[in-house]
Amino acid sequence: MKAESRIMENRSFINSIMSVIPGIRHSLSLQLLTLTLTVIFATELVIMVPSVAHQHFNWLRTRTQAAYLVEVALEDTANHKGQHNAASVKDVNDMLVVKVLNSADILGITIKSGDDYDTIISPDITNEENQFFYSIDLENYSTLNMIADAWGNVFSNDKSLLRVSGRSELRDNHIVEIIVSREDLRMDLRNYARNILGLSLVISLIAAVFVYWTLNNLIIKPVRNMRENMSLFTADPEDANNILVAGNRIDEIGDAQRDLNGLENRLYTLLKEQKRLAALGAGISKISHDLRNILASAQLMSDRLVSSDDPRVRKLSPRLIDALDRAITLSRETLNYGKISPEILNLETINLEKLVDDVFEDTASMYVDMQNNIPKDLKIKLDRVQIHRGLTNIIRNGVEALTSHIENDTPPPKKPDQFIIVNAKHEDNNIIVEIVDNGPGLPDAAKEFLHEPFKGSFKPGGSGLGVAITTEIMRAHGGDLILKKSDATGATFNIILPA
Repeated sequence: MKAESRIMENRSFINSIMSVIPGIRHSLSLQLLTLTLTVIFATELVIMVPSVAHQHFNWLRTRTQAAYLVEVALEDTANHKGQHNAASVKDVNDMLVVKVLNSADILGITIKSGDDYDTIISPDITNEENQFFYSIDLENYSTLNMIADAWGNVFSNDKSLLRVSGRSELRDNHIVEIIVSREDLRMDLRNYARNILGLSLVISLIAAVFVYWTLNNLIIKPVRNMRENMSLFTADPEDANNILVAGNRIDEIGDAQRDLNGLENRLYTLLKEQKRLAALGAGISKISHDLRNILASAQLMSDRLVSSDDPRVRKLSPRLIDALDRAITLSRETLNYGKISPEILNLETINLEKLVDDVFEDTASMYVDMQNNIPKDLKIKLDRVQIHRGLTNIIRNGVEALTSHIENDTPPPKKPDQFIIVNAKHEDNNIIVEIVDNGPGLPDAAKEFLHEPFKGSFKPGGSGLGVAITTEIMRAHGGDLILKKSDATGATFNIILPA
């Protein structure tokens, strides 16, 4: 049992570690550190490649010059002893020259002056060794060849010899040719590369730590603090203590902090106002509901006044009934506005032409000609109930604007000269429903607050909710409601719906 409990504990510990690893792997700090190290290592690699090639060239150049100094030393020795030529190091008793040759790893030396060749040293090459000579001319050595030869030698195990020629720095007419071991050169290059790599690692780590520390304090920590603050504020936006305190920085981070502080302050204020308005709206909704019932009862009783024997009562009854109708309409629209849930849509494919016909039946007037010009086969996916409500609001507003000046006892014309026309057309990826009337248009004051509830109406008994409700419905569908035209010749509303 103890063993099983330990296994379970170990598994839970491993699982907890593994659950943290993805967060660490995707953290901005680790990504910054990885990017910093990668960039610095790449920079050091770019520096290291030509550096090793330069060391390769210097190694060969140094030995060609050392070989010429050996030739000069041998000439001095030969002249001092009365000799004219020195064919081999074996004939030379100058220990200093021998030490120079051994320290320089020079196996053979040939000096060319004009057409004369003077071989100072010739290496012992046996047929069994079968060594291959690779020639390098330092005077015509391109950078690309230098890099290729240097790194090719570093990564090879070739033990052949190199024949290197170069001009003497002391005498331009003297060409020095030396024979050196590729293996000796390789050891030097590898040591040099190892030293460069070690130094680069140290510099890279120091630079990475410094850059990481600097960027972490300048960028990562402030961004992390803003992210944590947003999480806290999202969890409880009504707590003023969760609002970010902006710093005094004058860079982009400071601007972001101040913008976030302003945004959270505005949201905090709006939420307080919304909470207060929600409580007020709940109270108004209850009052409107009760008031609607009271007004409905009063309307029923007012109908009896029309049949009263008193002429003054009969004359005032229509006004009373009209006032009660407006009060009931206001209560009904207020309740409907409170019930709207635009974010919850019951979408279905509907025939738009038939839907507009239904709206015309609900808003029909003997004084207005209703024209439905929507194609009969136009179908669109919408919430039937809410779109019907939105279209009814706009069309009813048009009917009221066209008939507001007509008295109750005015007989209807045989052919109304006032009209409401509904058109529809495709435009890009949208369907534009156009509602046109030839009424008096909207007042300028109404245009300013057109989409704001309780503010956009300036007619007697108007609530200002019709356009506001329709706007919310259309935006919930991914569309919009736009007043395209409004003047003395009439008004045109465009309803934009996604096709």
